[in-house]
Amino acid sequence: MKEESKKSYLEDNWSFDPENDLPICNNCKHYESRLNCKAFPIPKTIPDEILNGVNKHDKVIEGQTGDFTFQPIETK
Repeated sequence: MKEESKKSYLEDNWSFDPENDLPICNNCKHYESRLNCKAFPIPKTIPDEILNGVNKHDKVIEGQTGDFTFQPIETK
């Protein structure tokens, strides 16, 4: 049985626009730009599990920088 290659979220969603399609990230005070935030600064990228909504990043995950987790942007 041939094992299927695992595609990343971005490969499966070719029309993905990180500036508009990341509601959890766009609403986080640690989000920086494109696919990066304080937890996943360049050269790292925000993992697929967060991009596809499986992980709400409410806990520190392996491979991230620091102890940053989702924190909503404070509105005035």
